[in-house]
Amino acid sequence: MPAKAIVAFMAYFDRYNENIYMNFFNNDRKGYITQLGRVVPLPGYGFSKRRLSRHLFDYIVSGKGYVEVDGIREEVSEGDLVFIRKGVIAAYGTDDDDPYEKYWIGAGGPAIDALIDCYLGDKAMTIRHGFDPEPFIRLKSIVASPSYDEKRIMYVLLELILELADLPDQGAPASNKRLELASKVRKYIDDRVTERISLDEIAEHFHISKRHMLRVFKEEFGVTPGAYHSEIRLIAASRYLSDTSFSIGEIALMLGYSDQSFFSTAFRKKFGIYPTAYRRDAQSTGIIPPSPKE
Repeated sequence: MPAKAIVAFMAYFDRYNENIYMNFFNNDRKGYITQLGRVVPLPGYGFSKRRLSRHLFDYIVSGKGYVEVDGIREEVSEGDLVFIRKGVIAAYGTDDDDPYEKYWIGAGGPAIDALIDCYLGDKAMTIRHGFDPEPFIRLKSIVASPSYDEKRIMYVLLELILELADLPDQGAPASNKRLELASKVRKYIDDRVTERISLDEIAEHFHISKRHMLRVFKEEFGVTPGAYHSEIRLIAASRYLSDTSFSIGEIALMLGYSDQSFFSTAFRKKFGIYPTAYRRDAQSTGIIPPSPKE
């Protein structure tokens, strides 16, 4: 059968808010994508399929839902990567109160079948938690290009399969992926200790949802990104107080506090002492000379 492809094609379906970015059908290739889409269903959306004609890969961007395969039901939520094998009886849908948004990929071909058999065995469904959506975003960019780049598409699909396999000797299993993402977010914050930054800004920079970023960061470091940013700003403030002659108001302003009173209250909550007393104690030990401004 000759190849038939519509690349970067987008269709919109009102009944469950679906954007199809690509349709591709080709029985001659060893591995291919049948569809790549983004779904933002309404509350209560559900779908069932007697026998899937392709392998499905879902990434839950936000919200909650469920997947049921051969009578086994699993809850899914933001950050989950879900695989459903072709040929199974499957149903999936959204949470009534917090419906999910997800990317999904349909894939087939003997090469994909062989990779799935090799790495996932005969599993009908596999779920990995705390997944980085970057491969889905990259794949969307690839299929939007003028030509169908089969090698790059197959490479991304292999990444997804290896991630689902979670091999012990794999270079970047899911736990390492979470730590890598959290560490990148922490460095981003460290580099902006004197700036005002929002959670939305950080999430947009890393092309992830705010809730996913919050969950991964807190799982790895025990605090939220906002609390971490506040903590390192106050630690920086303590160094300014002990090592410089800047006034308290100047230090507050340099660290992004618009209100000196708020800064002083936050400092006392962190160190148990107000900035003025902290500086006085530091000066009495001879760490810095008295400030000419005070």
